[in-house]
Amino acid sequence: ITTGVYKGLGTDLVEGTILDLVTALPFPNPVWGTNVSVTQRTYSAVANINELGAATSLTDYVPVTHTCTGGCGGGLLNASASVYEFAQGTCVGPDNCDCVLRNSTRTPAFSGSSCETTVCDPRCVNGNCTFDNITRETSCQCSYGWAGPTCAMAQCTLYGCAASSGSCVLPDTCQCQAGYYSADCGSQCKCVHGSCNDGAAGTGECTCDAGYFG
Repeated sequence: ITTGVYKGLGTDLVEGTILDLVTALPFPNPVWGTNVSVTQRTYSAVANINELGAATSLTDYVPVTHTCTGGCGGGLLNASASVYEFAQGTCVGPDNCDCVLRNSTRTPAFSGSSCETTVCDPRCVNGNCTFDNITRETSCQCSYGWAGPTCAMAQCTLYGCAASSGSCVLPDTCQCQAGYYSADCGSQCKCVHGSCNDGAAGTGECTCDAGYFG
């Protein structure tokens, strides 16, 4: 044992160097035999346990004590350095993963026992939830014809959709108000005494009431 650990309320786990009571010097890092499987770990360390605000990130090698059978999502980041650090989470105990956090909310970007499912809040309605390795955020990647934060807004890009006389209800599907027709609902029926063949698939043709023609 060369370090002691400390976790205060609202603080991350940090390690402080333990000094040899005889020499007043830090204990040297242990050396492992060739028959011991070791892995790299990263930890927060302070020179003095009373200086928690001055923690720095350090790495060392420790014996492999546990594995996560299904991994923790996305494959190992560096198999030659660590058997614990995966793209989507860290193996912190036997078959126990801590999933990667989103930068903005510090909440898990993935869920599942192996951090296999990307998390979007709220969920994506018509698209896939994806994780950006640069921004460390999740977002919805919309399917064709859908837009918006959750991919819930239909887009009518092929024909358009007249805002005053139609509503885009599905991709490239404009729902016309009564009395309007054509794919973009931009044409108005001219019927005076009769019914109009209206709607997105309509022709605008009039069917005259009894006693009227033209």
